[in-house]
Amino acid sequence: MTRVQLIEINAHGSDVAVFFDGNLIITADPSAGDDIESVYTTAENIAATIGEGVDIVEYAPSEDWEWDEIESELKDAKMIFTSNISPLLVAGTGRLVNIFDLQPKDFDVPMIARALSRIGRFFSQTTKFYSVAEHCLIMEGLLTDPVEKRWALAHELFEAYSHDIPSPVKSSPQMAPFRRAEELCLQRAADHFGLPRVMPTNVKALDKSLMISEAFSYMPATEYDWREISDPVPGLILGDPMSMEEAEEAFLARWYELFDFDEEEKVA
Repeated sequence: MTRVQLIEINAHGSDVAVFFDGNLIITADPSAGDDIESVYTTAENIAATIGEGVDIVEYAPSEDWEWDEIESELKDAKMIFTSNISPLLVAGTGRLVNIFDLQPKDFDVPMIARALSRIGRFFSQTTKFYSVAEHCLIMEGLLTDPVEKRWALAHELFEAYSHDIPSPVKSSPQMAPFRRAEELCLQRAADHFGLPRVMPTNVKALDKSLMISEAFSYMPATEYDWREISDPVPGLILGDPMSMEEAEEAFLARWYELFDFDEEEKVA
């Protein structure tokens, strides 16, 4: 059973956290100036989305308790995992990145090309390996407007850090923090690479149509009609996909061409 819990922890001030099925969604520390009402609103919104109420659990330990003791108490109750550790990952550059708070310095183009060329579309369930990088290249080649072409090449940039998450999973209520992370990533990438923050409508529409064309070519589907989502790209015929190496090289070359990187930027 899904549970939304609003947990109040009162010790050395007051910490409040919302947990969704045991997973931390948001925390606030009023003593540090955080907006406690936002936590309550988050709990109510999650509960309304799934049609369930909010369980309020209060902990009021004595003033001389330390946080690790409170944390241990909550872990024993299976209500908390860890609330104070950032979700850091090691990128191909060797640097640590937080995919929920990606910074401009994290947008390393060769690393992005390498990752996207090795990540399969449709969570790698295709009859032939077909990379996210090639998907972006095909989209870019179907457009003529310079801004739309650059956005088409960059629109899956977040997947270089998060992998390919199927749309039905990504759109679920549980994935709201993930969707916000993707939106933040694309906004910061747009600023960094000189793109408008709002992705062009044509790019979004083509992304959906191309997905249908790809599904007809590479996805076995005996119990699902892909046309329920959209129509395929008219007249588009997809052949044998590129290898990982071919997709990486082509993506990187096309990126440098479209975004006008000079030789110093490529080395950097």
